[in-house]
Amino acid sequence: MFLTLIVSDSALTRYQLAAAGAIILEWNVHSETKGGAGMWDSYVRLGGTAGSELQLSQCPTTDIGNRQCFAAFLAVYLTRHSSAYFEGTWIWLADHDFETLYANRTSIYSGRGLLSESHGPVWLIGTGSEHHVIVNYNLAGAANHYIGLPQTESPYYQPNPL
Repeated sequence: MFLTLIVSDSALTRYQLAAAGAIILEWNVHSETKGGAGMWDSYVRLGGTAGSELQLSQCPTTDIGNRQCFAAFLAVYLTRHSSAYFEGTWIWLADHDFETLYANRTSIYSGRGLLSESHGPVWLIGTGSEHHVIVNYNLAGAANHYIGLPQTESPYYQPNPL
């Protein structure tokens, strides 16, 4: 899996992991100022790019349920005591390979996109969570959330490997 975190315009950090049970980003931040803990214009991308080892050559659509193509357990987790302001944040499980000429489809898997157990406040504005096999957005025991202009897309090509 390839996780790209853009910290600022000049700082780019990439992590490559083989971690089917991983929680990619756990958000523990809490701010007393409303909207004081935030992330915007960011993405969490699982696979589909050079160096990720989750590309067409490793995870073709003909190889359904390959354990080596299980990218993560959960992409983003907002913990119970966190607060968050996310704007323009995209949580994407790659359904195609950016490195092939025609962006060929792949079979990469992640069970969950965003899980929030936060008691807030949480603002999710213009966020997206796509292609996760079980759920894209999940609010479990959560409170004080505002979700505006969410975008989601089912795993329309990746069959459920479970």
